[in-house]
Amino acid sequence: MKKSILISGFLLLAGLVLSGCTVSDFQKTVYNDDAKIAKKADSYNFKSRVGTTTSHRSEIKFGTFYGMDTLWSIDAKEQTEVTVDYDIKIEKGDFKVVLIGPDNKVITIVDGGKTGKQGIKVQKGNSRIKIVGRDAKGNIKIDITGDKNLKIKKLNN
Repeated sequence: MKKSILISGFLLLAGLVLSGCTVSDFQKTVYNDDAKIAKKADSYNFKSRVGTTTSHRSEIKFGTFYGMDTLWSIDAKEQTEVTVDYDIKIEKGDFKVVLIGPDNKVITIVDGGKTGKQGIKVQKGNSRIKIVGRDAKGNIKIDITGDKNLKIKKLNN
């Protein structure tokens, strides 16, 4: 009797732990939906994720990434420009980096694996830079810079 209760308890605990590691339908469908991407809250699942994000650089190696993850918040005193320098290598799946403006308009900075540098206009107010993935595996190096009218803050990474 005690053994069956112990086994049942273990199976219940294992089920709860594993259910937190699954990809949700929301995370699977966010990639092509700007309304979902523009949401303030993030929803993501990484099978693996190693790396760091600072106030101006993100270096991450990841596997099986679904959903969206905000890297930076940008507060602009006036309309200005932010420069994004990127080296992105994607082995599988879909991946993009986007800017969400104060009006919640989503602008794709880079889609897929590419190396480059891009200047992007940032409107006055709060903008965000997110990574978005659908079954993506790869690694990224992204540097972000701006002038004195910008305050760039890393988020939750």
